[in-house]
Amino acid sequence: MTRAAASKASHLAEPISRDGPEPAYEKVRRLLATEITTGRIRAGSRLVPERILCEQLGVSRVTLRRALQNLVQQGLLTPSAGRGWYATPGQLSESPGALRSFTALATEQGVKPRARVLSRRVRRSTAGEAEQLSVDRSERVLALERLRLFDDAPVAIQRSVVPLSRLAADIAKVDFGTASLYAALEERGATPTHAAYAIEADAADHRVANLLDIAVGAPVLITSQTTYDQLGRPVECGRITYRADRYRFHATLAAGTG
Repeated sequence: MTRAAASKASHLAEPISRDGPEPAYEKVRRLLATEITTGRIRAGSRLVPERILCEQLGVSRVTLRRALQNLVQQGLLTPSAGRGWYATPGQLSESPGALRSFTALATEQGVKPRARVLSRRVRRSTAGEAEQLSVDRSERVLALERLRLFDDAPVAIQRSVVPLSRLAADIAKVDFGTASLYAALEERGATPTHAAYAIEADAADHRVANLLDIAVGAPVLITSQTTYDQLGRPVECGRITYRADRYRFHATLAAGTG
């Protein structure tokens, strides 16, 4: 591959800016993450050699390697022994002990979060929702369903149920096509601080497959959670159905004493 061809393949032409407090490796990570998640570096394609990337970006091999390893942890790159680095489909990467909204997670990982509201209505809670939220069976709730996207690529279907008795009723009027639910809760004095969380695998039915642009029967990951505020009150329950190739949950496990 010629240098001109390599430059075209990588879509990178100028050194990164050295302005601002952000470390050079983080600037490289963000730049490459954007190139991959927007499709300018196609999933499955191999990055140009590290030497060329270093020259184009104006960074050392150590700085570049740190950025590349972070992209591996993020699920955007796969290393191949002796053959370089390969781009993989963008994944939302979550770790335990850190409660963040979908909007915050996507932004942190260098992609632009978008949402399309599929349904939004105020209704009475179901028996299961009332139990999760510790409210009366007749509690009025906001039931919200959104399609979540990385830029224009569908990633997940998110269903949230919020008890209106604990919040200003005007939360039902918020435009959640652009607003973050967690931010809206915090603005109303119910800051999400922790959540009970579970993950299970399933297969996509026709509706899920159509929304997520996958085949019927393709694997999906479903997370269920009840979110609590700073006073220990349940302020949201719901579930998110992810494309299995767009979500990663990682944890560090420690040996027990038993």
